[in-house]
Amino acid sequence: MRTRRLLPLLLVLPMLAAIRCSSVEFDLGVGAFEIGPRTAILWARAVPSSETQDKVHLQLRIARDPDFADVVLTAPATARRDHDFTTRAKVGGLEPHTEYYYRFHAGEQGQGSGQSAIGRFRTAPTEEMSDPVRFVVSGDSNIGHTRARGLDFYVLSAAVAEDPDFFVYFGDTIYADSGVLPGGANAFTLDEYREVHRLTRADPHLQALLAATGTFSGWDDHEVRNDYDGETVDPVQFDNGARAFFEYLPLRKTVGNAPWTTDRTVRWGEHVELFFLDGRQFRSAEFFCNPAPIPDGDETASTLFSPFPEDEVIAEPILGPIFPLAAPLLTPSDPDCVDGLLAQPDRTYLGADQMARLRADLLASDASFKIIVNNTPLSKLLFLPYDRWESYRAERDDFVAFLAANFSADELLILTTDFHTNLAIESPGFTELIVGPIATSTFGATVLALLPPELAFLADSVFTLLDLLIDEVNGLGSVLGSDADAYSYAVIDVFEEPDGTPRLLATVRGDGDYASGDNDPAKVSDLFSFELPRRFRHGVPPPLP
Repeated sequence: MRTRRLLPLLLVLPMLAAIRCSSVEFDLGVGAFEIGPRTAILWARAVPSSETQDKVHLQLRIARDPDFADVVLTAPATARRDHDFTTRAKVGGLEPHTEYYYRFHAGEQGQGSGQSAIGRFRTAPTEEMSDPVRFVVSGDSNIGHTRARGLDFYVLSAAVAEDPDFFVYFGDTIYADSGVLPGGANAFTLDEYREVHRLTRADPHLQALLAATGTFSGWDDHEVRNDYDGETVDPVQFDNGARAFFEYLPLRKTVGNAPWTTDRTVRWGEHVELFFLDGRQFRSAEFFCNPAPIPDGDETASTLFSPFPEDEVIAEPILGPIFPLAAPLLTPSDPDCVDGLLAQPDRTYLGADQMARLRADLLASDASFKIIVNNTPLSKLLFLPYDRWESYRAERDDFVAFLAANFSADELLILTTDFHTNLAIESPGFTELIVGPIATSTFGATVLALLPPELAFLADSVFTLLDLLIDEVNGLGSVLGSDADAYSYAVIDVFEEPDGTPRLLATVRGDGDYASGDNDPAKVSDLFSFELPRRFRHGVPPPLP
């Protein structure tokens, strides 16, 4: 009788073993996220050959060498259908400031058919360590834009060559509303968001950078839909976009905050602390000004006309007789709307809780350089204001006053993507570097499209005039560098001089010839750079260590 009862089990066991060790495809590379001194979240997507299989058992191996001769940790991992077969394995017990290699293998013991690519990351140094830090930052990777033009994310392969300690992949990491789904559809369902992530992650240059270093990510708007805010976004759509984002770009869990929390701090050694913001989920509804008459109808988020009267006041004496050429970018003004609508004191960009956390964390930080990773520009640009901090004027002005009262522009750096341009601005209390895009329409291309073809030769002059306007409104001499038309990223180097003085060097690197379709990382070159503190800016700085 016992033998009869065992027979069905004996028949089933080989079937179960076959399921657990079935062929697995690791189709989208690997990634290491939320790196700490002793922890990391390691990512892969493992798709089984069986369409009926709901989960895949994996073994993760971590070694000190790329040949895996010195394996220091093995751990089980699982990729599940209800997470689109992504696995996010959190590991601990690592050594600070140490380079590791990792790979996923199919099967609980790693004996199945299939293994992932090899990934590499460096753990963070502890707060007592003053070793040099290098990281790269960019955002705005639009597969819908590149796929239609024969382009890809090639600037990221140039970023791999920088050998960064980590990659800040922040804002518009996908464009779920770019019509890349069948029939030109935009994402709304969970499966649709997942598909856009898969299409984006298939880019080989993005895969190469994610495999070469650790990554800290964060969202802006296109991970859900263009220019959304927390007050009016469809909650079902937001949850679908947020869940897919966390599946593909995992963040560490935080306690006591919103279900999908992206604002957080990251410490990297003695000199660097990063403060990641969520400028979407908690912001008030977007408002538009509507002065009468408007020559082209109601204003929208893409309207370049500015409601601020100061742009005309500043621009006219600067531009003199050529002011009419720039007037379409600056007018019409609507001071009643600015004061009565955009400056309402209850309008919020970050939400009260997030703002309180940010201020407290900034004041508590003893890092030499406090680096805020920010969704949209904080500096005054005057044009295209409605989706930016300038449209939440009361909160912006109060926050800028707080920064000026407590910090200097030499210790507080704000890193911003979203605006598809490269622009460094120094204001009282902070220095802001706007960088990008990885690959989508640039701000330069947007402005050029507004000019009649016969005036296209004036594009460089228009950008120069806009820089003059930005320089004037933020304080004379505030613009440290500018390039409005390049696929790009920034390299941030932090290190000590021999006397122990900490320094920060920001270098924007990119390719202004992206439209040629060469997709050649070798064409990426330096666009501009600046240094903190200021005393190094006007001489020949000492070489990097």
